[in-house]
Amino acid sequence: MKKVKFSTAILSIVLCALTVIALVLLIPAYQGSQRALLEEINLSHSRNQKVLQQFFDKYLKAAAFNAEQISQRDILKAGIETQHHQHLNQFLQQQLAGQTGENIHAFVLETQQGNHYEFINTSLLGMQLNLSQLTKEFIPNRSWKVQSSLNSSVPTQHLMRITFPIISDELGEVVGTLHAFILLNDHFKLLSEIQSLTGAESVALYFNQQVTSSLALTPKLQSVLEQSKPDALFEIFEDDRIIHHYQLSLSAQQHLKVVTTLPNSSILALELAYTKDLGMAITAALIIGLLTVLAISRLTKTSLVRLVQYAEDMAINRDAEPFKPGHFSEFNLLGKTLEHMVGRISEHEQQLNGIITNTPNIIFIKGADLRYQMISPNYYDLIKDNTIKVIGKTDHELYCSEHADTLRNSDLEVILRNKPIQIEYTGATELGRRNYLSTKFPLFDESGNVYAIGGIVTDVTDLKDAQSHIQLAGQIFDQADEAILVIDTHLKMVTSNSACHQLCGSDDLTINQFSRRFFAEHPEIRHSLKQDKRWQGETQIRKPNGQAFPAWLSVSNLYTEDDEERFVLIFSDISAKKEAETKLEKLSHYDSLTGLPNRSLFFDRLNSAIARSNREKSQIGLLFINIDRFKNINDTYGHAAGDELLKATANRISGFIRPDDTVSRLGGDEFGVILQSIDNVDTVSHISHRIIESLRTPFQLDNFTSNAPVSIGIALYPDDGRDAKELLTNADTAMYHMKEKGRNGILFYDQKVNQKAEAQTRLEEDLRLALHNQDIFLVYQPRFHINGEDILSAEALARWNHPEKGMIPPGQFIELAEQTGLIVELGREILSQACHAAKAWNVNPNKPMPVSVNLSARQIYDPNLIDDIKGALIDSDLAPSLLELEITETLAIDDLDKVINKLQLICDLGINLSVDDFGTGYSSLIYLKRLPVSTVKIDRSFVTGVPGDADDENIIAAIISMSHSLQLKVVAEGVETQEQLSFLKNHQCDEIQGFLLGKPDSSTRLLEYAKKSLTS
Repeated sequence: MKKVKFSTAILSIVLCALTVIALVLLIPAYQGSQRALLEEINLSHSRNQKVLQQFFDKYLKAAAFNAEQISQRDILKAGIETQHHQHLNQFLQQQLAGQTGENIHAFVLETQQGNHYEFINTSLLGMQLNLSQLTKEFIPNRSWKVQSSLNSSVPTQHLMRITFPIISDELGEVVGTLHAFILLNDHFKLLSEIQSLTGAESVALYFNQQVTSSLALTPKLQSVLEQSKPDALFEIFEDDRIIHHYQLSLSAQQHLKVVTTLPNSSILALELAYTKDLGMAITAALIIGLLTVLAISRLTKTSLVRLVQYAEDMAINRDAEPFKPGHFSEFNLLGKTLEHMVGRISEHEQQLNGIITNTPNIIFIKGADLRYQMISPNYYDLIKDNTIKVIGKTDHELYCSEHADTLRNSDLEVILRNKPIQIEYTGATELGRRNYLSTKFPLFDESGNVYAIGGIVTDVTDLKDAQSHIQLAGQIFDQADEAILVIDTHLKMVTSNSACHQLCGSDDLTINQFSRRFFAEHPEIRHSLKQDKRWQGETQIRKPNGQAFPAWLSVSNLYTEDDEERFVLIFSDISAKKEAETKLEKLSHYDSLTGLPNRSLFFDRLNSAIARSNREKSQIGLLFINIDRFKNINDTYGHAAGDELLKATANRISGFIRPDDTVSRLGGDEFGVILQSIDNVDTVSHISHRIIESLRTPFQLDNFTSNAPVSIGIALYPDDGRDAKELLTNADTAMYHMKEKGRNGILFYDQKVNQKAEAQTRLEEDLRLALHNQDIFLVYQPRFHINGEDILSAEALARWNHPEKGMIPPGQFIELAEQTGLIVELGREILSQACHAAKAWNVNPNKPMPVSVNLSARQIYDPNLIDDIKGALIDSDLAPSLLELEITETLAIDDLDKVINKLQLICDLGINLSVDDFGTGYSSLIYLKRLPVSTVKIDRSFVTGVPGDADDENIIAAIISMSHSLQLKVVAEGVETQEQLSFLKNHQCDEIQGFLLGKPDSSTRLLEYAKKSLTS
């Protein structure tokens, strides 16, 4: 059987049937055709309406796109930020003169300061339109609106306006607004396009019932248009013309109206066709229509039944046998298409199942009763339990009440609102509490009712943790003490923290200027970044106000994920640290009291001066200055007064040196002066004498008036030393020899003197060793009654038998002990030995024999003296009355009040006191009267000259008379001849001591004398 195309058969039959029916039903068909033609005109109108609206939307979209692109141009933003009006005018005029000007006729640029700038193309020239006034009316951004001109001197002009914000890339803020205008009046391009699209013979554009533009509109056609009904879509006029009314919408509130005219030739042709062969057409249409119906029913019944059966089988079983073709190829193609469609549906179902199975998210569907109808398999991986059955259960059957209420409430919200929602919630799992983001959406049936709820659940715990870490990192970044600035390769800021804002400014423009200025001032850092990718160190950074500050800076570069290079600057203001270092350096190199260089800086400058002297072959003078008797000032007036005197002394010394010289406080009451590049010794001597003279002038201090006599030792480089230490040592030696010579003068260093000093130093070391080894021993010189027979007491005298040098004279090592401070320890040893010896020889209670011990000045001022005396008495068990302590007259006069207080404490112990070497000092009856002493000892220098020397005789006589008048005993020292003894007897001296009657000897002789007295 030959197969034919079903379409061919159908088309043939239908054509025949239509021809017969058309002929049979010509008159009704004519009316129907007329209605169909009108409907066609209506459909054509609808198509044209859509086409015109699409064209109009495309036209406006293109214009809006151009305007938006211009608003985003960097040159426009830069012009606004820099207020470069010439560049703005040039740029926007170029845009209007180019392709943009075909769609847009004018721009108005509005800045944030309220300034307006108008730019128009040639179509608006001469219209005197106030476009800036139109921009005052608010319209939403990126929306078109028609506005009418406000100028009453010219015909009303209609313009469309759209507005775009201009946003700065750097600041992220709106810096201006761009308004774009399209003139609707005489817009021939728009009308021509409408005419082309609709095939109209004339076109008119209306806004608010006013013609804004027209094309090919003759007076006759304009009259026809004025008679048309504005609400009709189209009208047919008696002159066989069709008028179409189209609406072009800008928004829901604003529309433009387009009116076109077309010739009505189709109606005339229809009437002509239907007036021919009316009867024959009717008969033929009836016969052929009947036959066509019978043929179609016969031919299609079998194929349609087979096709329907196959569709029903495929709906039940997707794996059914393939479709079996029939007689008609069209039905066969439809069956194959149905088979292919079912296959594609199966493939899509498999893909959907793969997505549901493999997605990390949980996908579910709930019915309207909120019971689960489907859930993705990974839900069981989450809860780690495959035994829980979810399908058919509600959330309250699966979860705790709080969790279930949250899910149920969100489900009800989806059903109520009929739109998707998102919720975040937490849930407990084996891994702890997790955060979830759930998106739920309604599923609608054919009636638009919600029959189910779909949802996707995503575990966002890791994301939330990452966001928290990012937020924490951001807080750390912003709150860091160091300023942090990240810039790009154009030196523009990417980000910065609060510390950076405090140092560099708070706005982006200021920070960008700072970064550009910084790298311009430090090209070496930019060079180091190119080579080493980092730089670190101390530098100077300038603030926006121009103030520079020291900073510790670290600069490095890094790359983003897009491989864009960035520079990271981390810096901090170290002004406080530098200031502290400066203060610390000053404290470490300058004396805090006088402000002079200290000993450390003195040596640095002395070494520098020596190096300079070696280069210039010149000399250096070094002065070692010590204030004479400064300790008396401290002890008498207090240390505060002593400090004032030191500062005043420092100022005076500084006033007599040259700019290149140095004055330093070496410590205590000692100063050093470095005189550089001296020509001769006279220069040094001259400066030294000026210092001496100036310090002799009294200082008017707060609570007292005092001068500051000094002893100055001088050493010259290179003659007196090879280095700084040796030079200072020799100057110090010269100063001490000046003190030995009587103080208050200058003395140049001499090698012989130095040798003596070295010998003294060695002797000092030996003396220390002798004290440690108890090599110092005592001898005792008796004091006799003036009768020359009875021993009344004995004076303890120290002796030192050096292992190499033999006996050292007492005057030598006692004076050395005084100078070095060893006299305190030596005096303590002498006191102890003397007390023990006196205890031993005092065996006759009827004839007590005290022992006399000399006290030095250092011992008197020693705070432990009283304790030492008590200790010696206790250790030896000696009665205090058997101990007599001798002080020198000079000691008493130097610091009378303090000495009297200390001596009174000694007397309170029951100890007797005597004044030794009386007459050698400033012998004063007042002083002697105030001292708590019981005995006066006349110095041997006066005894030697008697009899014979009238002065010595008168002095001795005066001392004896004065002492007796004060109820004091008198002892004459150094009696070596009978004549001297006779003279002293004649002048009623009480006691004598000297080689005439007894030389110093061991305590054994005294013990023997005491024992002998027991038997006599």
